[in-house]
Amino acid sequence: MFRKIGLAVIFLLCFFFFSYRLTQIPPGLTGDESAFGYNAILLSRNLRDENNRFLPVFVLSLGGKDWRQPVTQYFITFFFKIFGPSIYNLRITSVIITSISAVLIYLLAEKLMGKPGAFLSLVFFITTPIIMIQSHLALDNIYPIPFILIWLLFLFTFEKDKKHIYLIISAISLGVSFYSYKGMRSFVPVWGLITLIYLFLPYLIHRNKNNFIKSFKPVLVFALALMPFFAIIPYLEFKYAGAVLSGTDFKNIESVYKFFYYYLSSYDPSFLFVSGDLISTHSTQTHGMLLLASLPFFLAGLFKSIGKDKFNKFLVVCFFTGPVLFGAVSSYHRASRLLGLVPIYCLISAMGAVWLLKNTHAIRFILTGLFILIIINYGDFLKYYWYQYPKDYGHTFNNTQIGGSYKFLYDYAATNNLTAYVSFDLVQKEDATAGFLRSIYFNESLAIWNKDYDNFPEKAILMTVEPDIKNLHKIHSDGTLSFYGKEN
Repeated sequence: MFRKIGLAVIFLLCFFFFSYRLTQIPPGLTGDESAFGYNAILLSRNLRDENNRFLPVFVLSLGGKDWRQPVTQYFITFFFKIFGPSIYNLRITSVIITSISAVLIYLLAEKLMGKPGAFLSLVFFITTPIIMIQSHLALDNIYPIPFILIWLLFLFTFEKDKKHIYLIISAISLGVSFYSYKGMRSFVPVWGLITLIYLFLPYLIHRNKNNFIKSFKPVLVFALALMPFFAIIPYLEFKYAGAVLSGTDFKNIESVYKFFYYYLSSYDPSFLFVSGDLISTHSTQTHGMLLLASLPFFLAGLFKSIGKDKFNKFLVVCFFTGPVLFGAVSSYHRASRLLGLVPIYCLISAMGAVWLLKNTHAIRFILTGLFILIIINYGDFLKYYWYQYPKDYGHTFNNTQIGGSYKFLYDYAATNNLTAYVSFDLVQKEDATAGFLRSIYFNESLAIWNKDYDNFPEKAILMTVEPDIKNLHKIHSDGTLSFYGKEN
């Protein structure tokens, strides 16, 4: 009972922490967030996306330029169905995923290192800058993390209990992560193969008939549970061309040097710990995706992993092989695509911290200083991200002011029993964000008026960009948009 209460407390503390200033930071929406939100509204209302497809696995959005991944799209859809659409509800879904991940990393670390390691893993996870940034964006980048942790948690549990059901859950979770974010197309095949090798290790180390039988069965169970997620790719590519493998083409690799250049760039220390993502949407540009002050603990964890514990070694191998296929997609310094590494980084860092804490008092004195540096380092990041970042990079996000205008139009029309109209030129210039915000208050049947103001209906209200319209009475103006009706 107390354990469940403790896990609930972790979830709630993370939920409130990561949801602080959620709609203010960042101050606007990205096109991808808006596309997720817009289609979530449509799917929650009539089970069809913006292309009128009935419950598609992938949703084609942004004018046919990009595919929405199903795990994220349908989680937001489910949330909107229960709680209704809004900017806050759109973004709170990422906070929920982050908070669930915090609980999962605590559970896994507790099995690996006990309660001290579980607490430290949680601290490293919470103080990772890219986690805070992605928790404030309604994007699919953060969605692989809970599935990665479930994969690792049940793989480790199988090592202790040898029940094949744990392997099945582990494989399914890794398979689902393949469809949670497009960047996982590079991670999952590699991690799946490494898992199979890991399960076959008893035979590879001690080659005899008994070890072969003991090793082969887990390998077969994991492989069979994971296989359907790959076997279905040809069908998905046929029905949703480019949704699964778009951008992945080994024929386009310039050279073996370029291939390894893109792979090794994922571990560039200046990028990981100082500059962060190339795109300001996913970075402050002055703080790395990982906390600089956590680096000594990670290095200690790597050293500790050289020991006898094979699962620790497995984590290290996974950390340094996950993005190996990024060379096929020319991905360079994109922290938002590397979130799959974060939970493993936090676990290895916690291993280092636990190991160091068990040593002499002199080292503990140094550790105290390092933990103080973590507080200072993360505090500096939070101060900048919560208060200065919106001023420096707010212009890179789509403005959401029109949402207030649609709310006024909806409320005024409902209160006064009027038919709501928007001008044709306003809808014609509508971007993904405006489309999402309009859909919060109006369905696709919102009436459009095209400048024939002499015949504008009596019991109606019009929202338009025009500052002055003859023959109509101005009801309200919010600076950029005006609202008109016939005088009574």
